[in-house]
Amino acid sequence: PKRALPHMRLALAAIQRARLAERIYLRGRPATVVVDIAKVRLAGKRDGLAPGPRTPRNADDVVSARRAARFDAALERLGADAPGAVDSLLVLRSELLAGAPRVATPLGVAIEALRRGHDATAPLAQARRALIGASEARGALPAWGSQL
Repeated sequence: PKRALPHMRLALAAIQRARLAERIYLRGRPATVVVDIAKVRLAGKRDGLAPGPRTPRNADDVVSARRAARFDAALERLGADAPGAVDSLLVLRSELLAGAPRVATPLGVAIEALRRGHDATAPLAQARRALIGASEARGALPAWGSQL
């Protein structure tokens, strides 16, 4: 026991440090979570939820949706036909220069990254965000006012 005591004290100190630590990082891979889709699909409760007011889309929304669809189609072609996808993005950018120059700028950065063979994930994501525009939240209730 006398020779084991220093090792036990080291182990106890390591346990105390781990207990006081904010995070513990485990070695190895985390367990994969398996979800039975057939069992959980459409199993949620919707009691008390009412649909919010619907507003028609204006023409700008339709145009931006078409542009986003063309952008997505070009991205899908990147794996199989990269030069063709870059050409599609160039055509889209040339159309955006006249109508939406603030969207054409990040798309140009993404195209240049693709041409140079660099990782274009971040520029493409930025171009996509600029293409679809800022999201707008609309509540079902009117804003609070001083009218009674």
